[in-house]
Amino acid sequence: MPHTPEPSATLSAPSGLPERAAGAFLPHEAPDGRYFNPWPEAPPLAGPADLLRWQLGGRRGPYAVRKATSRYTPSVVPDAMAAFEANRAAFKVMWLGHASYLIEVEGARVLIDPVFGRAGPFVTRRAPCPITPRELGHVDAVLLTHGHYDHCDVRSLATLARRLPDLTFVTPVGLEDVLPRRATRWLSVDWWHQITLGEATITFTPSQHWHRRGLRDTNAALWGGWYVQGPGASFYHPGDSGFFSGFEAVRVTLGAPDLLALPLGAFAPRWFMSPQHMDPAAALDMWEVMGAPRATPMHWGTFDLSDEPLDQGLIELDELLSEREAPGELLPTHHGSTFSL
Repeated sequence: MPHTPEPSATLSAPSGLPERAAGAFLPHEAPDGRYFNPWPEAPPLAGPADLLRWQLGGRRGPYAVRKATSRYTPSVVPDAMAAFEANRAAFKVMWLGHASYLIEVEGARVLIDPVFGRAGPFVTRRAPCPITPRELGHVDAVLLTHGHYDHCDVRSLATLARRLPDLTFVTPVGLEDVLPRRATRWLSVDWWHQITLGEATITFTPSQHWHRRGLRDTNAALWGGWYVQGPGASFYHPGDSGFFSGFEAVRVTLGAPDLLALPLGAFAPRWFMSPQHMDPAAALDMWEVMGAPRATPMHWGTFDLSDEPLDQGLIELDELLSEREAPGELLPTHHGSTFSL
């Protein structure tokens, strides 16, 4: 029986939240309707001129010459959907590549940022998606973190809407405008809004990022992450984000997640990427702040979006963990891996 997401609550800053983290609860919509990162330490984000400087300047820095071989070749689990279905855990999570996840909580299923093919018109997958939309069976909701093409693929969304007419799409405020025509059931949410889906409580959390899909829509839609809580376990997908004090706000407000999606890609060059994407050192800092006992890498091995090689995040994380203790257990990840919570 399909589950229908329902608006549940809007969270307020809890008592005892450190002042440095309280900015995650500040107003973040300007009078002109554009959104912004409201915490005092938010750095300026790179603009169109910076993008041109990066793209036209060629690859520079430590990744100017990419290694001919890869230590971590992106791999795909065979029959991933069959393995997911056979897993009897009440709360289970499958990584589909990049930032895409399939999650089931007590029978209710959600997809986060589903991208089954290319990311936009030009960026192809370096590892195939481990499942196809036809294999999915039922899905109750699609959760989108933000509007960038590697997270919000209208072709994938249209395919899902065509196959699953009862599917509900949950978007950050403003992003509902890009949904395909077939997506007739949708909710738009702001930071700290919660929805209920069967036994799951799902919270849209702040992140330090931005929005643009065209030439004139900069920050016309919000961005964020998703915290999925079941009766006995939780999973946190931080979306795209630079490191910021809001992670502490998420931890204090919602608790330490049982499993954390750890971003390890699209981080070079740092002068351009650091406000919007974490490098492995920043991701490790975020893991420590979140206090998750387990983490699994994402945002690597699927799309070639930045200067570093596809597996550089895992390589640099290995180097960091030879010098400092891991905050918890790092779970090996392959496209199509399923984790039980």
